Amino acid sequence: MVTAFVLSRCEPGFEEQIKQEISLIPEVTDIDITYGSYDIVFRIETTNKKSLVDIILNDIRGNSKIKETQTLPIFL
Repeated sequence: MVTAFVLSRCEPGFEEQIKQEISLIPEVTDIDITYGSYDIVFRIETTNKKSLVDIILNDIRGNSKIKETQTLPIFL
């Protein structure tokens, strides 16, 4: 199992829309809107590193309203 937290910055005013869209990704197990340096934080749990990279590059960064991400992998 590969787990990571992803911190993201998005276009102002689109936080709720992005939260709803990201929550549809089956591997996203938790998602919250935050205040401060990042707008949304979410947790991804997947079977392997390649799958994690694919989700981040295609599903997350592929969203034009997401401007930046910071991925924090969890090593257990």
